Amino acid sequence: MHRPRFLRTAIALCITATITACAGQSHIANTAAQNTPPFANAVPLAGELRPYALALRPSHVHDLAAFGSATRYEIELWVNPTTRSIRGVQSVRYTNRGPAPLDEIMLRLYPNTRYMNGSMQAGAVLADGRPVTPTVYLRASIGAAQFVTDSSVVRLPLPARLGVGQSVTLSMTFQVTAPARPETGYRVFGQTNGVLSLPNVYPLIPPRDSRGAWHLDEAPDWGDIVFSESALYRVRIQAPIDQVIVASGVCTSFRDAAHARQEVTCVAGPLRDFALHLSEKFEVIEATLVSQGELILLRSYYLSGFRAGAAR
Repeated sequence: MHRPRFLRTAIALCITATITACAGQSHIANTAAQNTPPFANAVPLAGELRPYALALRPSHVHDLAAFGSATRYEIELWVNPTTRSIRGVQSVRYTNRGPAPLDEIMLRLYPNTRYMNGSMQAGAVLADGRPVTPTVYLRASIGAAQFVTDSSVVRLPLPARLGVGQSVTLSMTFQVTAPARPETGYRVFGQTNGVLSLPNVYPLIPPRDSRGAWHLDEAPDWGDIVFSESALYRVRIQAPIDQVIVASGVCTSFRDAAHARQEVTCVAGPLRDFALHLSEKFEVIEATLVSQGELILLRSYYLSGFRAGAAR
């Protein structure tokens, strides 16, 4: 099925859904602060899980209890819309929930796929503070008795074997460049019509099957190419002050008018992946509805001339 261009439709719809919430500009900050106590106290949670309660509806905060060992991403992004470049630093806590010890952990760099047609370079990597050297991933070539490098996969050999139930913290830097006027896949990554769309703009740990094998399927040129597991996210985004930022989760912002910069911090999860969109042209319309006795705020972000579609 042919899907129309995401950005040509000029509607970015941001919905506070059953599990996660999605917020954009600074006007969410007061609401988030007011909701913190009842969200945090709705169920008894371990202290390290409590910050993520803000991202869930009160009736679903109990879901966090099942995600104590979920992968946790702490990400900081510096976004330059003019050059479509992103500089990032992330710390990821990964727990071995498989049936056997691990000697390595895999990373997916989805911007390097033909579908997304951008570039991502992983920099220095530490595992529990000890340097590790990423190595390339060789994939069997279809129809040929040879292996080819898949730049969307990176191997991280661990300095010590990670036992079942044990955790490791991976710290890394990375650089991303998004394409202008994307023409590949469903055109969901890159900049067009004044909107910079940045889904999966960070190194992501893929899932494993019941035998402990990594799912490293070659990314196709169509459909939803990202294969990931539900995780917990805290993401800080720094960008020019004129950008309207739409991101996964519940966000608060700080605006530095003197330096024409803004800092938006989002908490999200359990969430399959984190998405981010920026534009100085975004307008927004919002409405509330009642679901299971709870007020749900919906915001629809759109470009000028598409208000009717945003309202629908």
